[in-house]
Amino acid sequence: MSQTLTDEQCIEIIKTLARKLDVSPKLITTRLLSDLDKDDMRLGLLPIDSLECHIEAFRDNGFPDYAHGSTNAMRIENSFVPK
Repeated sequence: MSQTLTDEQCIEIIKTLARKLDVSPKLITTRLLSDLDKDDMRLGLLPIDSLECHIEAFRDNGFPDYAHGSTNAMRIENSFVPK
């Protein structure tokens, strides 16, 4: 059975993975994870190792806006998201 997570636990997991993979946590929460993904994470339905793999692919593909259905890489020169 899956264990539910608090928002604080989810935030800490995202921050930890972001540091490990050198990705802005803000990009993860705004461009990678949809609202449904975040709900799944809270419900314990999103395995952390799977999330890590998805963050790596997200980073390696140029930070597309998957959360909103876009597969186009982010234009770094037009976007600034602090870490």
